Amino acid sequence: MTTVDELARDVIASNATNANAIAAAKWIDNRYKEMVSTVKFRHLRKVGELSLPAKYNTGTLAITRGSTAVVGTGTQFETDIGATTHEYYYLRTNSAWYRIASVTDETNLVLDSAYAEATVTAASYDIVKRTHPLAATARWIGEFYHTRLRVNLKKISLDGLNSIVPGRPLIQSIPQYVAEAEVDSNGYRTVEIYPPPVTNELVNYIYWTLPPTLSIGSTIPSVIDPYTLKEGVLIDLYRYEKALAIRNGNIEQAALWRNDEKAQASTWRKAIQQAAKTDRGSDDISLILQMFHGSRPDRYDQKTASDYIYDNWSR
Repeated sequence: MTTVDELARDVIASNATNANAIAAAKWIDNRYKEMVSTVKFRHLRKVGELSLPAKYNTGTLAITRGSTAVVGTGTQFETDIGATTHEYYYLRTNSAWYRIASVTDETNLVLDSAYAEATVTAASYDIVKRTHPLAATARWIGEFYHTRLRVNLKKISLDGLNSIVPGRPLIQSIPQYVAEAEVDSNGYRTVEIYPPPVTNELVNYIYWTLPPTLSIGSTIPSVIDPYTLKEGVLIDLYRYEKALAIRNGNIEQAALWRNDEKAQASTWRKAIQQAAKTDRGSDDISLILQMFHGSRPDRYDQKTASDYIYDNWSR
């Protein structure tokens, strides 16, 4: 496999330039990042996993109207919700959902907004994990797939979800929608999965990671042809030579380098398009199914012996 150093030296040698290998290596890294920001290349595609916890409703609550303080009896907030993951959880006693701002201990938590309903004592409640952080390196996201039921979730915008179910009334074991939500306090992208589950569930999803930084000692990913990257690096080389010619007062030579730079930019765009065609692979759901036992396009109809056996599993 080709290293960044080898490609950098190839670019320098083939153009008899006095640019150094360190500069060329940086050009290679920049062009690689440009390339993978344009096309979702397979070598950056991963399968992620989201664990959807069951709703929590142990014990009872006391909340005063206009207050953000919640006092539990027989609860284990710190153990079961966590003191650091509370921002993903919401609480409901009657109709409205309240985001949890902090967890103090096993029997006390604080809401993000003041409780706007009638004061309750010894009230039943539900706490659900409404949003879920994605992988820290997730740049783009693809399909989401309920592993147990072998069905994919419907992707929808958050505005669309708010329009369909503004009050989020349901809690059930079959999630239906996934919508990209806000960035969390760690800077991670999050999604809301609706409805939240009654029991623990697992969802897999496709994502593309942020590209690695290529240094002079790095190996270029095997799925990226070095000659393709070279077409992009030549733009930077011609730009470097143009700037050098201008600095030396050689305007005519600078104009020639400018023309080469523009022509090379067109060549580079075509090279990216060709690389994209070469890299085409299976779709997102197919990738997940290769890992998790195949699909079930209709969750209720038994069409094969496999479906019959699957439907009679204890799950």
